[in-house]
Amino acid sequence: MSKTTTANKELFTVLGKFRDVVVNGRKMTRFFPASEKYYLSMCSHSPKDKIINCTFSTKIPTRSNAQLRYYFVLLHYLADYSGYKSKGYTEIDLHEATMIKKYGTKTIELDGEKIEVRRSVSNRAKFPKADMVEVIEYVLELCKKLEVKVPTMRELGYLVDEQGNIIK
Repeated sequence: MSKTTTANKELFTVLGKFRDVVVNGRKMTRFFPASEKYYLSMCSHSPKDKIINCTFSTKIPTRSNAQLRYYFVLLHYLADYSGYKSKGYTEIDLHEATMIKKYGTKTIELDGEKIEVRRSVSNRAKFPKADMVEVIEYVLELCKKLEVKVPTMRELGYLVDEQGNIIK
């Protein structure tokens, strides 16, 4: 996790891993963000020419209740306005489909029968905040592709910072 702050204000958090790489014949350790797209997007909204603090930690922030609520609002709009609801699909069905498309499935064996299940992506509902942002962005892109007009977080009454991140 990388956290940058300015004037005691958190700008963003990004998950990633340190890896050993070889650059110009020299072995070095570099940080690689889990989502380069998210990282670059957040950097483009950050203040320029200011000194910032960057802290690396193994503590991974988890998704907020506000993020989860917004995600299910998006699924509701997707179900209602794309025709999925008329086919009998619920927000929970779309949640399952979204998670399968995003993270895939695995085969397990139960009572001698092989069954395809969604891959578990969190440990006891401790879904990483950055991953939740990616899932929300995926659903927003799907809504745009299907021409489903969804209100912004501000229009729905969520408190958001200058970068559009939900404030707890």
